[in-house]
Amino acid sequence: MSEYYVEPESVWEESDYWEEYEYADVEETPAEPKKPSALRQWAGEAGRGLADVRFERSATRTLLPVVYLLGLTFAVVIPIALTGLAFSWSVTAGVVMVLVAPGMIFCLAVAVRLAMEFLLSMARMSGKVGDLIKIAGELASTMDDVVDPLHQITADFRAVQFWRFKARREAAQARPMRRARG
Repeated sequence: MSEYYVEPESVWEESDYWEEYEYADVEETPAEPKKPSALRQWAGEAGRGLADVRFERSATRTLLPVVYLLGLTFAVVIPIALTGLAFSWSVTAGVVMVLVAPGMIFCLAVAVRLAMEFLLSMARMSGKVGDLIKIAGELASTMDDVVDPLHQITADFRAVQFWRFKARREAAQARPMRRARG
């Protein structure tokens, strides 16, 4: 680079444009309320989300921790109950279930976690799709603003038709050549 070139400091600073996307993956509500006031706030958000029968408010991030804990509870309770049931049938079936139950608990817990991650990803994606739809609407209105002047320019351009004079000259020059041949 030249010795006179001074690189602007703003190149190395973060742009304000991307600031809104910086915390896109941060959850809006706390997953595990730690204080009683936070618990009340979370319960209020969950109640408002459940009471919203028109589905105008997304309650996914608020209710997902509860659903996850319930899923994990069932992932532990179901294999334990099946182990007890197997012992009531026979001791051999009970012993087999004792060996299989930890694997079942692990697999069910993984399935619950993956399902919750999928739901959260879908909720985030729906927010991004909503943003894209809004941008597309703005783009369409901007394009409508550009189309009218463009139609006027093309109409004016058609009115000039300077290229037809060139075509007439070429046609006039070609006529004597055709007469000479024929």
